[in-house]
Amino acid sequence: MLVAGAPVESKRADSSKVGYLISSFLGNVPSVYQYLSNGNDALSFRALNGGNPILNPTVGTKGARDPYLAAKDGKYYMLATDLDIGKTNFGEAQRVGSRSIIIWESDDLVNWSSDRLAELETPEAGYVWAPSAYCEPGASECIVFWSSRFYASSDTEHTGDVVKASTIRYSRTSDFVTFSTPADYIPTQPWGMIDQEFQKLEDGGFARFIKNNTANNVWWETTSDNNILSPTWTFHGLVTPDVREGPASYADNLTPGLVHLLLDNYSGQGSYEVYGTSDIQTGPWSKPDAPNFPYGQRHGSVLPLSQEQYDALAAKYPA
Repeated sequence: MLVAGAPVESKRADSSKVGYLISSFLGNVPSVYQYLSNGNDALSFRALNGGNPILNPTVGTKGARDPYLAAKDGKYYMLATDLDIGKTNFGEAQRVGSRSIIIWESDDLVNWSSDRLAELETPEAGYVWAPSAYCEPGASECIVFWSSRFYASSDTEHTGDVVKASTIRYSRTSDFVTFSTPADYIPTQPWGMIDQEFQKLEDGGFARFIKNNTANNVWWETTSDNNILSPTWTFHGLVTPDVREGPASYADNLTPGLVHLLLDNYSGQGSYEVYGTSDIQTGPWSKPDAPNFPYGQRHGSVLPLSQEQYDALAAKYPA
């Protein structure tokens, strides 16, 4: 059980990390916002850039939701769903939404390239949502994940029935420019799946979090396999029975075994809520006291930071 205010163990979980960076979108504003932790406190953050967007999309629908910050070989890639819901509605967005994601690149987390589109899906797909990526250190390729649902190839306007419910898909890339042919990651289920997220575990293997798109809640699973594409996972149940989406997980830099999980309570304006557990294999998940966690953030990702990364962001955006 996670206990608020529990003492930090003398052995740090990761002595190379000194803080955290959240990338998210805010309310219904489809731009990328960022928040830097106050020191190495996993639950206390301040908004960067005076609370204004860090990245504003200029391509596609000119809306960026669900930002995911990936790191590979000293470079950083911001991936985002290409969707401005203010210009459409969710029915239309699921039927004939963008099949591309928005990508920015950076060498230092401070200076970013212009944005560009990368088309990931086939014409049968109704949309591409919630991209995330896993880049194994030293590996030549990253694996990019997303969700989509599908229509018959003859139904070019996607006006007929859905023939394949929302499914987690993946592709490989070495440069985030060229992507391999997409494939299913998890066998399709009638209730549909979106919003995949992963956590590398301290003792090997992974945890993954996925939203049931019919029941509208998030479950978690683990595997001891160090291959993220492993077909063998242990189901542990729901993080919470409440309606939530957009999981973003991160291990605590100070306390071994402690994992934090952000879930988007998307009713009303929508905002992240913080959950945590000291046992990723069994739970339970509880909600710690987090008075300095900023309100209004939605579906994004969290990157643990080295001293160099933290100092660069703090210098660019002084408190």
